[in-house]
Amino acid sequence: MRSLVSLAKARLRLVPTLQSSSLLTQRRAVATGASNRQVPVISPLFAFRPRNYSLGCLISSAGIMPSHGEDVKAQKRPLSTGDKTSGTEEDPQLLKFYNSEGEPVFITKQNFIEQVLPYNLQEAWENPDELYQLIQGMFDDNIFMEVQAAAEQLYAIDPIPGRGATMLAICYMHTDQLDKAEVVLNAYINEHGEDEIILTNLAKVYSYREEHDKAEEILFHSLELDPNQQNGLEWYMAIHTRKDGSFTKSLERIASMPQSWRAQLYLAESALEEEGDLTKAMKLYREALERSPDPVEAMALQKISAGLGQRGHWNEAIEIVEHLFQVEVHGMTVGNNLIKCHLDLGNRDRASALVEQLKALKRPDWEEVLHYWEDAIAKEKVTPEK
Repeated sequence: MRSLVSLAKARLRLVPTLQSSSLLTQRRAVATGASNRQVPVISPLFAFRPRNYSLGCLISSAGIMPSHGEDVKAQKRPLSTGDKTSGTEEDPQLLKFYNSEGEPVFITKQNFIEQVLPYNLQEAWENPDELYQLIQGMFDDNIFMEVQAAAEQLYAIDPIPGRGATMLAICYMHTDQLDKAEVVLNAYINEHGEDEIILTNLAKVYSYREEHDKAEEILFHSLELDPNQQNGLEWYMAIHTRKDGSFTKSLERIASMPQSWRAQLYLAESALEEEGDLTKAMKLYREALERSPDPVEAMALQKISAGLGQRGHWNEAIEIVEHLFQVEVHGMTVGNNLIKCHLDLGNRDRASALVEQLKALKRPDWEEVLHYWEDAIAKEKVTPEK
C-alpha cells in the first residue's frame, strides 16, 4: 500500500492529444453552444502545477477552460502542453504515476479513491501544505465529494487563509453547495478584505446560479485588482466572445490597465491569427515582457514561442524568448518549444544543447520527450547554424 501511496506526490500523466489554445477554436466552441461551466479558479500563488508533455504539436498553455478548446492532431515533433488531464489514452479511469525509479505505474481511479486516498489524507491531515497539494491533485482528477472533509480541515488549519477558503469554496461549488461556497468567500472578504482570486470564485458562484450580469460585474472588479490572473481573464474573454462575437475590445480594455501584461499575449496571438500582422504581434509581445515579473512566467514564454512557432516565425520566437529562458525556472515547458524552433531552422547543435540542459535536471517525467528529441536530432540532416 505504501508504495502506491508514495506515487501520488510525484504523479505526472502523458496524454495523447493536446488542447488547442487557438483563439479561433475557442470562438468556434462558443458558437456551437458549449457549456459555460468552467473549471475552478485557483490562484497561481497557490496552484500545484506538475506539467505534462505529449508527443503532439507546439502548443501554449492557455487551455484552462475545456469548453472553449478542441484537441489538435499530433504532428511530427512534441511540444509542451499545459496542465494535466485525467486518465490515459487507453482508459480514462486509469491514473498514471511514476515511481522513484521513473517507471510508470497504473491504478484505477476507484481503487485510488478507496485504497490510497484515505491513507494519504490521514498522513497529510495536520500538514496544510501537503493537504493542499493532495486536494489540488484530486480536483485535477474531478474528485470533489471524497475530499470535502479534507477541504474543510484545510480551511480550519491553513495559515494562508485565501488558499483554504478558495479550495473549500471550489469543493462546495462542485458538489452543488453554492450557498456554502458563497458564505466561505464572503467570510474571507469580510475578515481580510478584497482579493482577486476570492472575487473570481465568488463570480463563479453567481455564474452557476445563472446570474450572469452580477457574475461579470464581480469578475471585472477582480481583474481591476489583478488584470493578469489567467483563469479570470480567459473567462472574461469567453463571456465577451459569446456576447459580442469577439473579445478584442474587452481585452484592449484590460490591456489599458497599467499592470496588465497577460492580455497583451492574447492580443498578440489575435494579431497573428486573424490579421497576420507579425509587427503588431511582436510589439505586443515585447510590451507584455517589459511589464512581466522577473523571472518571466513560464506560461508567457511558452505562449509566445507557441504563437510564433506555429506560424513558422522560428527566428522571432528564438530572438524574443531564448535570452529569457532559465532552465531551472522554465524547464520543459519552454525548452521543448525552443528545441523545436531550433530544429525547424536546422540548428541541430543548439537544439542538442537545450536537450542536455534539460537532461541535467534529471526529471524522470521528462525522459520520454527528451529521448524523442535525441532521436530526432540524430536523424536531422546537419544544416549550418543560422
